[in-house]
Amino acid sequence: MKIRASDVLKIASKKTAGFMEPRVEFGKWVSIDGPYGGEDISADFVDMGEVNELIALLDSGEQEVSLAGTSLEGYSENSSAYNIEIRDGYSAYLSAPGYMDRTENAVFPTEGEAIDYLKDMFPEEFEGEEDFEDDEEF
Repeated sequence: MKIRASDVLKIASKKTAGFMEPRVEFGKWVSIDGPYGGEDISADFVDMGEVNELIALLDSGEQEVSLAGTSLEGYSENSSAYNIEIRDGYSAYLSAPGYMDRTENAVFPTEGEAIDYLKDMFPEEFEGEEDFEDDEEF
C-alpha cells in the first residue's frame, strides 16, 4: 500500500514509537539571523510595524540592530539581529500532546520540504512508513 505525503502527519501522529507528534503549519514568519544563529518567529506574536522599522534600519546600512524593547525580544534568543526577513512558509516541529513541550520550528517554502525535514530529523516518529510516497504536487 502506498501512502501519500498529505496523509503522513496523520499516520505518524497515531504511531506509538515516539512520544512527540509531528506538526506542519502554514503561516507568516519573521526570520532573524543574529549572534545566536537563525530562528523563525510567528508573525502572529510580534508587532510587524516594529519588524518593518528594524528591517529598514538594516537596509539603510546598519550592520546590527538591537531587539531590546521590541516585541521580538520576548520570542528571540538573539538580543540583536544582523538580518531580518518576513516570509511565508510551512513550519515543521514536534509537539507533545497535552503538554507545553515542543521542538523549535523550522520553516520551509513547501509542505513537502517540511515533512522531509521531520522525517530526516525525527525518523522514530515515522517508523513503519517504508511505503511512503511523496505527492506529485510537491
